[in-house]
Amino acid sequence: YDTTALKFGEQRSRNIAESVEELSRRNILMDGKRAESQISEATKSLDNSIANYGENSSSALEAWKNLKGQFSEVLAAGDSKYIDNAREIRAGLPNEPDMDLFLKNGDIVEVKNYDLKLLKNNVEELGKTKKEFGRKIDHLKSLYPNKNIEFAFVEIFPENYGLADELFGDLLRSKDVTLYIVKR
Repeated sequence: YDTTALKFGEQRSRNIAESVEELSRRNILMDGKRAESQISEATKSLDNSIANYGENSSSALEAWKNLKGQFSEVLAAGDSKYIDNAREIRAGLPNEPDMDLFLKNGDIVEVKNYDLKLLKNNVEELGKTKKEFGRKIDHLKSLYPNKNIEFAFVEIFPENYGLADELFGDLLRSKDVTLYIVKR
């Protein structure tokens, strides 16, 4: 998890490692495999992309985005709110994009990891993100009409805890979607 420590810092790296360990202990799969295997593969992909194309290449940036998404999903699934009810990470229907976290009761958790301060200061990007969230919610509701949907924002900095609600709360509430902050 050397890459984790470089990008997230030591405490966040420990939280990720603890979550991976707990998910593995409970046999909660990630895209059909054990979480440590998925993260190991994603880390190798990032390392290979950097070695072959450079740190700032589109390949390396895409590999980092994938790895960061996996870290966030693991942190959310390992959160005390979800760990006892988590069924699978990155699962879904055939020919549909994977859902971030399925719960045992069939409800869905979409995990988000944005730099909310940066997003707040970029009106154009914020507008695009809100539209993307709206489309995602509508799509999920069409696939799973009787299931609850929750957006879980993984946030590092306590001073940002209120930003997710400030930026997206009205949209999510208007679509009957719950918002939760993963504080790990």
